Amino acid sequence: LGVLLGFLRGRERPLWLWPGLLAPTLYLGLTAFEMLLAEPVSTGFESFRLSAWTMSAFLLVALAPWGRSRGAALARAALLVGAAVGTYAVYRWLTGPAPEEEQLARQALPGVPHSTPLRLYGSFPTAQQLASWTATLLPVAFALLLAWRGRWRLLAAFVVGLCVFAVLATEVRTGAVAGGAAVATTLLLYQLSSAFPGGTRVGTALAAVAAVAVIGGGGFALTVGSSDERAERFSRILTPGEDATYSTRVQRWEDAWPKITDEPLGHGLGTSGATAAKGPVQPVAAAGLDSSYLKIGIEQGPIVMVLFIAALIALLVGLAVRAIATPDPTAAALGIGACGTVVALLVFFYTGFYVEHLQTLSAWLLIGIGAAQFTGL
Repeated sequence: LGVLLGFLRGRERPLWLWPGLLAPTLYLGLTAFEMLLAEPVSTGFESFRLSAWTMSAFLLVALAPWGRSRGAALARAALLVGAAVGTYAVYRWLTGPAPEEEQLARQALPGVPHSTPLRLYGSFPTAQQLASWTATLLPVAFALLLAWRGRWRLLAAFVVGLCVFAVLATEVRTGAVAGGAAVATTLLLYQLSSAFPGGTRVGTALAAVAAVAVIGGGGFALTVGSSDERAERFSRILTPGEDATYSTRVQRWEDAWPKITDEPLGHGLGTSGATAAKGPVQPVAAAGLDSSYLKIGIEQGPIVMVLFIAALIALLVGLAVRAIATPDPTAAALGIGACGTVVALLVFFYTGFYVEHLQTLSAWLLIGIGAAQFTGL
């Protein structure tokens, strides 16, 4: 409503919709239409609310009638929130969870025996949620660390360190891979950017990478490296074919694929994921399918699944091209960081139903802040 009111009153600058924004808009429009075709409609609405509704947040932020200067203020707010979340995660890693937090975490994971200790979850219900939240904020904080100066650079460096530690402390391997891919993407685009002096790019990047490596090495030694079993589990990231958990997921994906191809238009919203697990509709595939892409394929068909993936790639490419071309350092940093967040989401969506998780809303907001830098002429 606020965005609509802004359009009615008049924007501060003209609106420019580039292809990277139009492709996700097409996916969201198709999903909203399919919501009305679900049986019952309430199931389709619930499925839409859990996934597409949170995704639409990035469009609202990108199209909001603000000036470009608002992006820096929103980025500083994100860093402050990241510092709070990361600091609390470290505190709970040192002291252990409160009894009330432990009870909520057990309720969020009813299938885990009470005798099994839970991994670090900080201020979130599960370790997976903490890992995805910090891994998607990490590239934005890293980009601001590279671009900004003064006390806000120090805060960005602090947040980067907290995010790296939190991702490792959760022992969620997908988070480590997503965070690493996001940081690598951010670093590459920073080197290609025309907004930063060529003579300082290499030195700044090397110093930042060295700092992240030291923090990551120390965090790994304190968390994962403190146990041979956990260290061996993490080492199987390089050889996923030897990991039993990953092999089980692959088998589930192979079993689900015929159910996707048999229904070109999909089985309907709410037939997979959290809505199917608790709703009146029987899940079409295994409850633990653990792939956002296959979930979309089951519900909406292979064509829409490909559209979803293509929309994210189009958004990534569009952001990257504009971020490395702009002469504005802050706009470049926010765009580059948003690209890293998109890459992290692409990894998370591959291995779980993260598209349905509420904390993914934070990632969509960060992407929206980056995209908003390039929606005005």
